[in-house]
Amino acid sequence: MRILIYKEDGLGDSLFCIPFLKYLNDTNSNKIEIYFYSKYSNFLNSVFEGDLKNIEFINKDVLNYTNFNITIFLGPIAKFFKDIITIKSKRKYSIIYKNKLLTNLVLNFFTNTIFFEEINPVLDHEIFNLFNLVFYILKIENLFDINLSNNLRKYILSLYDFENFNNFKLKIEKLNSENFNYFKNFKYPNGYIILHITYKSFLNGISIDDYYDLLKKIIKLGKKIFLVFGPLELKYLDNFKDIQSNDIIIVSNIDLIEYVLICNKADVFIGFDTGACHLAAFSKTKKIISLYPNKIFSYNSIRYSPISIYSKVINLPYSSLKDVINFIT
Repeated sequence: MRILIYKEDGLGDSLFCIPFLKYLNDTNSNKIEIYFYSKYSNFLNSVFEGDLKNIEFINKDVLNYTNFNITIFLGPIAKFFKDIITIKSKRKYSIIYKNKLLTNLVLNFFTNTIFFEEINPVLDHEIFNLFNLVFYILKIENLFDINLSNNLRKYILSLYDFENFNNFKLKIEKLNSENFNYFKNFKYPNGYIILHITYKSFLNGISIDDYYDLLKKIIKLGKKIFLVFGPLELKYLDNFKDIQSNDIIIVSNIDLIEYVLICNKADVFIGFDTGACHLAAFSKTKKIISLYPNKIFSYNSIRYSPISIYSKVINLPYSSLKDVINFIT
């Protein structure tokens, strides 16, 4: 029996899968072959290497020549509709919304469709949504069942912690002990702040000047600032190169494992609707400030915000950017 769980979207969405993957691995007494596909499979494999032995993280190439018994498609269907048709699987499941009539008609032709609203409250966090959806389908297939107490939500969140994965934790500790360059060059700054430049913010009203104003306020706190640019933000790097401050450390093209180390030792992480906010939650950053466009703030702050029982999470709309400094200290 081969099961494929397919999650073709962002870093945060892939990280949200960690609790159900951990639970699947630990309860896979039938030794079912479980495969997980994501654009971030290589990173997740580095996290889970040696810890989740009952799950195999695969890349796109493997999808083309593997036959599956069951495939569960999670996420925005439009992004991977071709794979829904071409992946070889005896049974395919997709998650649909009642108000997407045309999409549902098409999907129902190629897959067994499950209404999202019948399994989850529409406004619940995605970590719990994914957990419930996957196990609902596996229960239909008579493969898995959940038999946990009323503390299910707390239990699920307890799995969302990089320290649950011993081999990955050892990698982080080894990286730290090997004088990680950013710490080596800056003598292990204490109480530093991470500000992640996010391309989505520029599409929703945040400007370079807004970032500059926030940086000036943080500098006055006397804290070191890691100014981080991910792969999609590198084109904005030149806009910040004239910053004159010894307290700002510009970070670009950082490895995700290295990023976990930086987040784990940070006092504050500030991000704008980005998957890196969820990486900070997974890495147990002390305080996470996550900002969202005003028009979708209520929805996203409930369903897609960073979530952690170890970090203090503060969700704010973009219109509160001027007040962010008050939440840092």
